[in-house]
Amino acid sequence: MTRETISLTLPDVSAFARVLKSEFDGGAIPGHQSLLNAIARAGGYRNFQHLKATQTGTDPVEPVEGRAVSRALARFTPAGLLES
Repeated sequence: MTRETISLTLPDVSAFARVLKSEFDGGAIPGHQSLLNAIARAGGYRNFQHLKATQTGTDPVEPVEGRAVSRALARFTPAGLLES
């Protein structure tokens, strides 16, 4: 799976650090998703999904051609319904 680059611009690093510290005052080491959400919240977003949704400039997906695609597409009707 390819990784997307997600940028986060911080207008005030000190405020970011303060909010991030308050997220971890419990003492437990957070998991990966919890850490991403905490970073996003400290940056002013609701959660990591909100941060990710604000990103622009994503590359369009290149169309794939090949025998497997042709065989798969043959199973669908022109209206896009799966026949078999």
